[in-house]
Amino acid sequence: LLVHQRHLRDFIYVTDVAAAFVKAAERVREPGVRGGAFNIGTGVGTLLDDLARLVRDRSGMAEQIAVQVADTPAERREEVYATTELARDALGFTPAVALPEGVARYLDWLRAELAAEGAR
Repeated sequence: LLVHQRHLRDFIYVTDVAAAFVKAAERVREPGVRGGAFNIGTGVGTLLDDLARLVRDRSGMAEQIAVQVADTPAERREEVYATTELARDALGFTPAVALPEGVARYLDWLRAELAAEGAR
């Protein structure tokens, strides 16, 4: 597997996003509270090649797949991750699922879906 860019991205598990929406909906129902915009994320950037290695390792494919990074020294690395202080302070939101656990949960779900599809 060749990763072309070493950019940083903020990956958050879907149940954490849903929990943030619930907290926001509850908060705006309070008297005198106005809606606003909140960044929902972990506040942690993960390199794309690190994510590829994590998925590879958690999928049990570590022996079959090598992760390499393309050498693009002139390319500027992008760092895109959420600033989460406002969501934490105003909503009391903090993500509960760390990236390795989220990847493991997703792979478990995917395996079950593929098995069900194969049984049809």
